[in-house]
Amino acid sequence: MDSYRNLLIALLLIVSNFLSNAEKVQVGDLYYEIDDYSLTAKVTHNFDEEGYNYVGLPAHIDVPQSIRVGETGYTVTAIGSRAFETCDGLTSVSLPNTLTSIGSSAFDFCGLTSIVIPESVKTIGMHSFRDCFYLSEISLPESLEKIGEGAFSSTAVHTITLPEGMVEIPVNLLSHTPLESITLPASVSAIGDYAFSMCGNLKEIHNINNIESIGKESFRECKSIGYLTLTDIKEIGNAAFKDCASLIKVCFGDSELTIGEDAFADCGSIVSLDFGNGLVSIGDNAFSECEGLTELWIPANVKRIGNYAFYNCMGLRSVTLEDGDASLQLGISPFANCPFIYLYLGRNIQGLNGSILTSDIFTSDKQLEKLVIGDSVTSIPRKLFSGSQSLREIWFGKNVKEVFSDAFANCANLTKVECGSIDSWSKICFDYADSNPLSNGANLYVDSRLITKVSLSSEATAIGSNAFAGYAPLTELEIPESVVSIGEQAFFDCMNLETVTVRPGKKAYGDGAFLSCPNVREIYCYDLEDWVNSRFETMYSNPITAGTKFYLDGDLLTTFELPEGLTEIGANCFSEYGCVTDVVIPESISIIGDYAFAYCNNLEAVYIGSHVGSIGKKAFNCPNIKTIVSTAAIPPVFSTKSTTASFADYTAKVYVPRGCLEAYKSNEFWKNFADIEEKDFSGVELVDDKVIRHFQIEGNMLYAFDKLEIFTLSGYRVAVIPADTCFALTDGTCHIIRCNGKSYKIIVGK
Repeated sequence: MDSYRNLLIALLLIVSNFLSNAEKVQVGDLYYEIDDYSLTAKVTHNFDEEGYNYVGLPAHIDVPQSIRVGETGYTVTAIGSRAFETCDGLTSVSLPNTLTSIGSSAFDFCGLTSIVIPESVKTIGMHSFRDCFYLSEISLPESLEKIGEGAFSSTAVHTITLPEGMVEIPVNLLSHTPLESITLPASVSAIGDYAFSMCGNLKEIHNINNIESIGKESFRECKSIGYLTLTDIKEIGNAAFKDCASLIKVCFGDSELTIGEDAFADCGSIVSLDFGNGLVSIGDNAFSECEGLTELWIPANVKRIGNYAFYNCMGLRSVTLEDGDASLQLGISPFANCPFIYLYLGRNIQGLNGSILTSDIFTSDKQLEKLVIGDSVTSIPRKLFSGSQSLREIWFGKNVKEVFSDAFANCANLTKVECGSIDSWSKICFDYADSNPLSNGANLYVDSRLITKVSLSSEATAIGSNAFAGYAPLTELEIPESVVSIGEQAFFDCMNLETVTVRPGKKAYGDGAFLSCPNVREIYCYDLEDWVNSRFETMYSNPITAGTKFYLDGDLLTTFELPEGLTEIGANCFSEYGCVTDVVIPESISIIGDYAFAYCNNLEAVYIGSHVGSIGKKAFNCPNIKTIVSTAAIPPVFSTKSTTASFADYTAKVYVPRGCLEAYKSNEFWKNFADIEEKDFSGVELVDDKVIRHFQIEGNMLYAFDKLEIFTLSGYRVAVIPADTCFALTDGTCHIIRCNGKSYKIIVGK
């Protein structure tokens, strides 16, 4: 190694001599480069062929103010680069007040124990006193303007005061020294890379609160620093305070601040971090292995937290991500292996650099028990808390609108979800059922009250997709007039839902809104026209299931007499309704939608108005229809395809208008019915085809021979008619007439 070093020095010397135009002379023990133009001299090196410098130089040297060469005098103004490099026998030197500069590596690897730099010196070059292992006292002049990189690294200095006027502490300036105390000039705003690294005894850093920038590893392994107040700091470089084992408390100011990678890694004694109001970014592993931290508060101004930023902070029990409007970017497992049990999530979360990949952010935090989602949060990204097995309680803020796929999947021990109001919960759209924490078996609470009935306020306008998917405690649901949409699978798999009340108002029911709700027993509707005009995306959008009873204004509907004025019966609106026996389609209807009455297994009679032009897929896919009355002169079209046939079979008796028999029998759709008969619908159509002796119809006048009761198809009693009296019936309307325990259905023509 020494031979390589000596060879390198010799080569550098050759190059240096080749490039120098100055004349080299010896005066006394020293060599100088003289400049005849400025009449100045610079002390220079004297390497021999083997690379040794100034062999036999005395232990003490007095550098003169001037020298004389022949008849000419020269002022000594500089110690040249590498002038005394490797002169390990040199223990002291006296410098003249004519010096203005000390060159790079001028005293590198010398045996100096102290040095006084004259007031005349303006610059000290890089590495000028590096590896002076015994140099413990350094006096610097106030006039000093610049100090080079590593000028005093690996010396024995314990304390030093740097001159005012410096604006930056150079790279590696005092690294690897036993420095205990330093006063930074008020003029300094930046500390260079490695400036004080490996200063294990450094305890006091005066004026560091004025510093704006701290370079990488600048205080690495300064194991005696206890407290830091960085009031004006804007940038902390990578590993700047790594392995500062005694550091207990760090306070930052309100300036915009970026903390680099590993900046405070392995600072195991830190118990308190005050990030101030200016921090914007925390780098990868920045506070990893800070085992003393028990509580962490991340302010709203922070925009980014890097990968494993707080990895293995084994004492951490509480994390608060403060409320804020801007999204917070989190890297891979920023809190990995931190046993915190409480998390306050006050902001929307993104993956690092805006990525939507968030599955590795919190899933490794296995001790989390309670999660509070603040009011500033509007969405929970996919897989954010997936597999959080210890999570038991979640509090949802009032402004969450979206929860994406698997956000809370496999949170097997979750038991309680609290929210501010049932309205705020209902408006959340969950991507899938397992996005919803209720699907894990958790109970929903409002003001600590268990929710078994969902009754929204008049302020609510929508129920989000999967909002109550898999929620077992739900037994009752009331949808107010103000709600206009019910999202996909909103009540999917609500196995104990029994009663649904729908207030007036046209609504849109998403796909599968009531899928797998087999125990719905009662539906209360207060406006049949709004129900028919609502949009049911599929059969399973509709809460009607086999066995459900449908009530209109409190009366059970077994016969549907739909109101005039409707132009269309929407798809799926009465599918699977088991209680209906008769359906009357009013004259105003032109379209009967797909699956409108599909699987109404007790439906026996269908009355089709004269304006119906089309009947949708499986609209009357009902196995027990016995009678079909169509008053349409032009046969309505419908599906005959085996998989989507509008009627379950073609065994029903069909009545058509007089004069239209051939049109129906030859029609490509209706010809499938074997029993088609024409009727005169201008008077009375007797459904059961029996001779009636209790009354007579002439035009729209009913003549009662016995006491009669007249009802609408919805079961409302219109009148009681004594025997031997008459009553005017409404034209174009179907009536039910009861007499002596029998019912007769009639249609009065216009």
